[in-house]
Amino acid sequence: MKLKKTFLSIATLFSLSTIAQTEPKYPELTQNMKRVDLLIPKIQDPENYRVEVRFGTEVKISECENTRSFDFNIKNLKKDFGLPNRYMYYYIGENQPIQILTFTETKECNPDKQITKKVLSDQNIFIENIATQPTPFFIPKTWTVEYRLWKVHTDFKTAK
Repeated sequence: MKLKKTFLSIATLFSLSTIAQTEPKYPELTQNMKRVDLLIPKIQDPENYRVEVRFGTEVKISECENTRSFDFNIKNLKKDFGLPNRYMYYYIGENQPIQILTFTETKECNPDKQITKKVLSDQNIFIENIATQPTPFFIPKTWTVEYRLWKVHTDFKTAK
């Protein structure tokens, strides 16, 4: 019995050390990609919060145009793990086409003058479990990762 416990203890320690030494496998970065690690500041009661993530980019538009957001195909945003069921990360390809809807302003402006404006994606993702370790995002170099916290109510209401 004592030999069995000793063997079990050694096997457990060996397994834990093997798992702990395993490095997660992430996508290779290309010249037009970057890695952004999202680490949420420590908050009380993290189970009562959700993280909304959007992507940002800068666009050049005419001084007479107005835009607030851009679109991309959300199916191209992949959620994967560096190890089975551990080290979650998000990946979106480097040549991601985007669509920008602009509206012409009626104010006095110079249509030939170009301005740079930061816009956020219409697509968003919600992360329910706020991680204590960074969540990597592999995104095009010209994009940013933007987030905000949402406080949720724990009780559900029945729709009528």
